[in-house]
Amino acid sequence: MKRIVKILVAGLVAVPIVIFSVAGLAGAAGERAAVEMNEAGQKIGDYRVGGEKPDLIEGQTDSGKPGYIYLKDIMWDAPKTPADAVRLMKERVNEQGEIVVPVYEADGVTVIGYFTAATVEQGE
Repeated sequence: MKRIVKILVAGLVAVPIVIFSVAGLAGAAGERAAVEMNEAGQKIGDYRVGGEKPDLIEGQTDSGKPGYIYLKDIMWDAPKTPADAVRLMKERVNEQGEIVVPVYEADGVTVIGYFTAATVEQGE
């Protein structure tokens, strides 16, 4: 399930954030999540608000192929200043106005596809 929410970032840009149901983000706050380790020593598992943050969570490519997404690629700190917001947009948004993140095999290295996490539109 996807839901798009527009967020005004520092008064400069309206950022539609896709809120999606990924197995790795489901669950109640404070609930204990199952975490495993891959061969590289990275944590793989579910993320629960207030719980331990794994390196990789379950996700899927835009074409529906299951894999793993780095949590840091879809969750980052909010910008503290307008300059931070501009820098973040330049780093994260491609020429089509999308924030696209790689989807990996469990090894955290092999890219199997991409997931479009958000589409950015110019604010009014």
